[in-house]
Amino acid sequence: MRGPQWSWLPWVRRRAKQAVRRAVLAAAQRQQRAEYERAVRRIGGTPR
Repeated sequence: MRGPQWSWLPWVRRRAKQAVRRAVLAAAQRQQRAEYERAVRRIGGTPR
């Protein structure tokens, strides 16, 4: 079952892993920014 269709599998898997990591990082950054702005609003300052 070693055909040409298996040569791109590692590449696809690597790309998928990178995409997942990027999505997780983006979500974490968004969450961090939201919490930061909430804290700034609670303190009464203005977010820069």
